[in-house]
Amino acid sequence: MEIETKNTIIVAAFLVIGLFFPTSLGGVIQSAFVPLASIVGVVFMILFFKLRLSGNNILIVFLVNFCLIAFTFTSEFSEKSLGIYPNFLFLSMFFLIDIKQISLKKQIRTIFVIATYSIIILGVGVIFRITPITDFILAFYSASYDDLVPRMILFLKPVATFGTHSVSGLFIFLFFYLNFLSFQVFTKKIYLINAIILLLLLVFIRSNTAYFYLLISLLIILPSIKKINTRVIAIIAISLIVVIVLIVQIVDFSSLEQTFNVMKTLSSKSNGLAGRYSQDSPVFSTINYILKNPFSPIGLSYSKNLYYTDAGYILYLLRGSIVLLFMIYLGFVRAIYFNIINKKECYILLFVLLIFEVGYPILINFRMIFFLPFLIVYLNFLEKSKPFDES
Repeated sequence: MEIETKNTIIVAAFLVIGLFFPTSLGGVIQSAFVPLASIVGVVFMILFFKLRLSGNNILIVFLVNFCLIAFTFTSEFSEKSLGIYPNFLFLSMFFLIDIKQISLKKQIRTIFVIATYSIIILGVGVIFRITPITDFILAFYSASYDDLVPRMILFLKPVATFGTHSVSGLFIFLFFYLNFLSFQVFTKKIYLINAIILLLLLVFIRSNTAYFYLLISLLIILPSIKKINTRVIAIIAISLIVVIVLIVQIVDFSSLEQTFNVMKTLSSKSNGLAGRYSQDSPVFSTINYILKNPFSPIGLSYSKNLYYTDAGYILYLLRGSIVLLFMIYLGFVRAIYFNIINKKECYILLFVLLIFEVGYPILINFRMIFFLPFLIVYLNFLEKSKPFDES
């Protein structure tokens, strides 16, 4: 098998596993599935990717894993949460991979389009309450806690396989971004149409995260409008009008009027930054623990009095103090900077993901770690596919 074909299969496998590995069976959340997926990811990276085994990289990976294990034994809490460790191990392995020079077959474009359609179909299925699709999502992609995904679907939030509206918003934005870049490189209208549909899905997410990424999307699109053919813009505009009319005619919004109130969402004290960092937030007890015990992280131990979901930097401080926090972000930045050819895309990706960490620890999300190798290699594929006069 030629090397480009092999690379394409491997990178596509990371994409497919990242997007569609189940988290539940029959609607029952399976606690072993996420650690299993992370372990599979670690093995795949070791088997299929070249590793950058420099002294600095090895030290970063060692300290990440050492902090988690060592502080588990010194923690004041006896209960353990070992199931989260494979996520950290998977992330630390990502710090080592060298995928900058991976070349792909052009078929990766077809694979990417199919993946995009899959996200769109699942999202549209939620918006239009298509029972087979919503049942499929509830059966295989329930996550975090029992009521989460049912509530997302009840309020017509196109969460697809991602569980929460915040994570869904980020992934939908990233798919929009890759489709828009693909349109700029290959000038195929299908990519632009996909990008616009993904922005509509982002509107339906209706969260602080979604509105933030909508703003970023507009900032990305506007400088490029003058380069887009007027006829194409007209076709897209007409298509959008048709889609919006169909949605308004088919979807019953009577019970959702308040959920489309942008100002209410942005000012809500139950979500966004206000919901995460107010004194009424569940994470407030975790912040207090860190302030009172800055040098007593808990490693992989667990207490029901602490909260572990919101804000990546708070979670890393809690589990491994400033050492773990610094090593994770240093290792991540180094890996992204080294592997992405176009440094403008590198900086955009770093900004998008690190700003997301303020509200959610996305770097240890197993879907994101699987998605990152595809994202990096596809960005490099687009860079290499640009016309010579744009390089």
